[in-house]
Amino acid sequence: YVRSRHFASTLEAVQALKAEGVRVWACETTSDSELYSEVKYPPNVGLVLGNEVIGVDTAVLSVCDKTLRIPMFGVKNSLNVGTAMSVLVFE
Repeated sequence: YVRSRHFASTLEAVQALKAEGVRVWACETTSDSELYSEVKYPPNVGLVLGNEVIGVDTAVLSVCDKTLRIPMFGVKNSLNVGTAMSVLVFE
């Protein structure tokens, strides 16, 4: 059983988690994103992943506590969301 809630937007969900004391990290390639394997994960963290075309909305990125990146080789600069989450959760 996994507890779930519905929010009108991702931004609203992130703000609710932060109000509850949960750190929220996004996975996106930005100028200040940190390599996912070089950070210490807190026991309680919310992860935000965007879609393969437009990624995480900039308004959401601005309220996240940290931005992670998964290094990519080749032409594409994105992974399937399920694959990206698997990489992060494994870490």
